[in-house]
Amino acid sequence: MKDMWRSDSCYTNYGVDGSTCSFFIYLSEVENWCPRLPWRTKTLDEEADRRGQVSV
Repeated sequence: MKDMWRSDSCYTNYGVDGSTCSFFIYLSEVENWCPRLPWRTKTLDEEADRRGQVSV
């Protein structure tokens, strides 16, 4: 992935910028290959609640 991340625009659409951190985020949140990073474990429902929005 380190050598090929520029080959597919899908990676950059999900925020991959060549950094190791962006690879881990992509692999854990988009591809589900890795566990979520501890500081990114909030679910969409928790984020919506925090902002005062109702999730459907």
